[in-house]
Amino acid sequence: MALPCPTPPMTAWPRSTREERQQFLARVQRLGYEAGYKGVRITKSGQRFMIEEATLWQLLNADGKQHGQAVVIPRTRNI
Repeated sequence: MALPCPTPPMTAWPRSTREERQQFLARVQRLGYEAGYKGVRITKSGQRFMIEEATLWQLLNADGKQHGQAVVIPRTRNI
């Protein structure tokens, strides 16, 4: 059973936004982290906001297998 999605799926976003996000995630996958990312996000209630200067890391276990991701978002602003 699928759970309801509180925000629009990425396919509802403009192609350029989806491509930029995919390129960002590909760099994280390749390099292990990426800093300085910014992009628009939507809260559960539907309010849009901008994240700025985000850094995303790949988390690896002791065997070097991907275990998850971590992010620091030092700044946000309403738009």
